[in-house]
Amino acid sequence: MQQETYWKAASRILGERITRFVRLCRKTASRATEENIHDLRVSARRLAAAQAVFDLEELADLKRAASRIRRSIGKIRDLDVAIGNIRQFAEGVEDSGEIAGCVRQLSSNRRRILRKLRPSLRLMVLKVPLVVPQGEERPFMTEARVYLPPLVDGAQGLELGLRSPENSGPVHRLRIRIKRLRYRIELFGSGLDDRSERWLESCKRVQDRLGDLHDRDVLIGILEKRWEQQIGQGHDGRALSRLLEDVWRDRHRRNAEMLRTLSLGFLEEIRQRALEFQV
Repeated sequence: MQQETYWKAASRILGERITRFVRLCRKTASRATEENIHDLRVSARRLAAAQAVFDLEELADLKRAASRIRRSIGKIRDLDVAIGNIRQFAEGVEDSGEIAGCVRQLSSNRRRILRKLRPSLRLMVLKVPLVVPQGEERPFMTEARVYLPPLVDGAQGLELGLRSPENSGPVHRLRIRIKRLRYRIELFGSGLDDRSERWLESCKRVQDRLGDLHDRDVLIGILEKRWEQQIGQGHDGRALSRLLEDVWRDRHRRNAEMLRTLSLGFLEEIRQRALEFQV
């Protein structure tokens, strides 16, 4: 079977991902539901993964615009998750209005970010070239050797840092590495290996576990800041303090469970397979 060339793959993959990203930008500008925000965020990540491999000068403006949108969408998504988690954790907590006030503030922050973002979403237009400039006719799959091993090496180097439950840094960095690796593997698809689907499932499983911890870390930061504001204004902050304790306990429980079950052995399989491709 003839292998797809780098430039044909660029035209196909960028065309598909840019088209979907633009469509979701317009959809989210009209209705910024949690589902649409989530879908746009995932689409933006997949586009970023493609543009990291196919770094075309003709798409530099689109790359910058998509990056700005991705950051703003990420902030909105974090707020959506935080609001949902606060409501879940607040069940059974006696509230004098502190928790409800925190939710109102986060909802206001969400509206403010979205208000600034909407013009960019509406102005996003399709800018992918109809014909991608020709270059070397090398097989696209050789790029796996270049773009996968560094992500694997970085992820493996962060595993030990997860043993410290008070340190959120390794969790966040490993989550980002695994997420990028997952979207890079998607780029190469079944042409990489018949184990690709299993690797993608493993990446998603680890990403979800780390994502749960990250969501708790974001929520803890929000609640601590809000608690300090309440204390500074003369309130007792009791409800927020109780909520913080509950979130911390849940975070420690999830971290301990993750450490018992976390397996990153699949990473070495990916690295070894990628190195088999000749540049």
